Amino acid sequence: MTDKNPPLLFLDTETSGLDPRRHGILQIAWILEMDDKVLAEKVMDIQLPPNTDLCMAALDCNGFTLARTIQGKTLSYMFAALKSDLSLAVKSDLLVRPVGHNVQFDLDFLKAASDQCRENIQFSLDFKKSLDTLAVLRWMDYRGAIHLKDYKLETVAQNFAIPLKAHDALEDVRATRAVFHLLKP
Repeated sequence: MTDKNPPLLFLDTETSGLDPRRHGILQIAWILEMDDKVLAEKVMDIQLPPNTDLCMAALDCNGFTLARTIQGKTLSYMFAALKSDLSLAVKSDLLVRPVGHNVQFDLDFLKAASDQCRENIQFSLDFKKSLDTLAVLRWMDYRGAIHLKDYKLETVAQNFAIPLKAHDALEDVRATRAVFHLLKP
């Protein structure tokens, strides 16, 4: 592996609201990739910790029921699985670069969850060098290379003929990865 191709972690979360300090992760999916090859792909529902706020509109949007919010994996389980997968790519001195569509949203929820259960996820993720397909598309819009009615992942996927059942973390992360590979030079 060369310095030009750091490992990538495509990431998507479905959440119980928009504020990572109050709301939690309902579902998470990731695809770990190195040199355009998938090393791992995971999706899991997450148990909402006690005292996590629920926005019913978010549950409806994500297709979650109240019962489903308590049946998932624990945050500790999620972080153990994430660390295990990240270890597949951390065989060099390169940190894994997070990738997403509006990736800062997902990273903020991941950081809040790691703080809540005292998990250190910064050991292998390069938060300062995250890659955001939304930012690239906005730049392309500014430059006149693309014009969409909005830059929601569903609209972007439709524009590029990428199949997507929106608001499912695995569907979203697969679509984001496809968009990323279409946009990269």
